Amino acid sequence: MKIAVSSVGTATSVGVIHNIRKYDPAIAIIGMDINPYGYTAGSQLVDRYYQVPLATDRMYIAVIKDIIERNAIDLFIPINDVEIAATSEKLSSISQLCRVLVPTVEVLNLIQHKYNMNQRAIDLGLRVPEMEQLDPDKKCIVRDYYGVGSKGIQIYESSRSLRIDSSKQFLQKYIEGVEYTVDVLSTDTGTPIYIIPRKRLEVKSGVATKVEIQNDPELIADTAKLLEHIKIPGFCNVQFIKDRKGVNWFIEINPRIGGCSNSSLLAAPQMFPTFMKVAEKEPITTEIINPSEVKWGAIVTRYYEDILYAKSN
Repeated sequence: MKIAVSSVGTATSVGVIHNIRKYDPAIAIIGMDINPYGYTAGSQLVDRYYQVPLATDRMYIAVIKDIIERNAIDLFIPINDVEIAATSEKLSSISQLCRVLVPTVEVLNLIQHKYNMNQRAIDLGLRVPEMEQLDPDKKCIVRDYYGVGSKGIQIYESSRSLRIDSSKQFLQKYIEGVEYTVDVLSTDTGTPIYIIPRKRLEVKSGVATKVEIQNDPELIADTAKLLEHIKIPGFCNVQFIKDRKGVNWFIEINPRIGGCSNSSLLAAPQMFPTFMKVAEKEPITTEIINPSEVKWGAIVTRYYEDILYAKSN
């Protein structure tokens, strides 16, 4: 079997590569990234490496399809949001060459429009930080209508005298609390199999470095309610804030494996093998949210490792 993985310069992609190796060392991994070989650690962790253009480049899809055809790829795993969007737009042609699990363009458009996604979450019965009639003397955040992940969010002590571009941005109430990310693995039709909340215990430079795997029935139920209507095949993650009273507030959905989702894969050893079954269209014998194997209460910490690239003279 041959698997292509994009953005191998990211910690997310490196985690995927390690999980593929653990699942089956005989699988050939073809890596891609915008950097030259050796200028990103992931390029030295794969069996074959290609430097590719940015996903926003008009040639990106043509290059990806050429790599897939030339290497007879069985499964393509795009890692970041922009790559997923580009792949989704050309899904019909790419899926003729290999298997790939990405949401539809319609689902991605909803997810990326943060205001509309918040409104949809409200319609589905989830709590969402207030977006109208804010107290001008209390903390607020400014968000772009369209965005990838939490990029572009700005926090202000007050909305009084605050000027925003209302055609591109909106205000939202700031919720004091603890951030939770819920890692999800679903079938190829978007039915959740695993829903695993993790509490962020330590964050460095915006990246979680210490998390706790928590069996939180309300977070699991809220996530299941959301994904009953918003179908995302394969991996995704949903973010919440739990306030001081223990109330969960929906923040956003990311249609991909998360930067620290490897913690959930460690806590649920069969989660990645189940993903491979989904990707290979094998029957899933048990479509039960959170099988008993999940190591609830586990603490997962991260560390960094260096790798040398010795240029030839």
